[in-house]
Amino acid sequence: MSLAGDYGGSVVLGLNRGHNNLTNTIAAAQTAVDKMGNLLAIELGNEPEYFANADQAITDGISWTPAADAASQDNWDIWVGAAIAKKAIIQAGVWLTTGGGAAGVSPTYGAALWTMDYSLRAVASNVSRLYFHHGTVGNCQYCFWGVYDVGAPYYGATAATAALAGASHIASLDSGTTNYAAYATYDSSGKPLRVLLYNSDYFDGTGTRSSQTFELTGLTATTVLAKRLTAANALSRVDQGSPPTWGGQEYTNGNCVVSGTETFETTTVTAGAATFTLQAAEALLVNLQ
Repeated sequence: MSLAGDYGGSVVLGLNRGHNNLTNTIAAAQTAVDKMGNLLAIELGNEPEYFANADQAITDGISWTPAADAASQDNWDIWVGAAIAKKAIIQAGVWLTTGGGAAGVSPTYGAALWTMDYSLRAVASNVSRLYFHHGTVGNCQYCFWGVYDVGAPYYGATAATAALAGASHIASLDSGTTNYAAYATYDSSGKPLRVLLYNSDYFDGTGTRSSQTFELTGLTATTVLAKRLTAANALSRVDQGSPPTWGGQEYTNGNCVVSGTETFETTTVTAGAATFTLQAAEALLVNLQ
């Protein structure tokens, strides 16, 4: 906790409800408040689906259900909050996370695209904060980086960050009812900064890779530059020698240092309109300024 207290950003700390040791958890919460001036929130009880097990039991024989967990969560929130004299510090923990992620899903390029889309959709829906759970180092399939590899989801997070950089507002341009998405970001004066286009059609590396055309209208420039997020297919994995690329660049294992030459695609604007083609499982960030 002392080490986390030195971190330059804010920290969310997870504390245990398993084993039903409220006294211990309160003591830990009190220490956290004392040691961590950057403490944003406390989560009480990650993965409560395990609490019905004998070695985690906190139910005293009561059948463990979502309703029982909700009641227990409410009580612990009140007790811990009262003990540290803070009412607005409890953050809801997650109900289920598949042990560091699913080995065949979480490290893939498809997960990178999900990370990107999920982040932008959340921000466009007025969600102010997202917490991506990074588990045990070296045994965390969905982590952005591990002991040796930069995980594919890191590329999706990077693309989302690039779309949002310097923006004051974001809007979803699509209906949300198809496999194709578009997000526009705006500066503080309301001028469009960028549009991120996303083709979520699935491609597993077999057969012909389909494509989708997107058209942007009302553009004022004569040309626009764009960066593409792509990989060989949705199942591509860094740890299997097939990393994604973001604008033609990769991130070096071990230190996340960018390598390769940054590549921008130039598209001509005709009568205020420009057309972009995205293959299945690709995203494109179009710069408008």
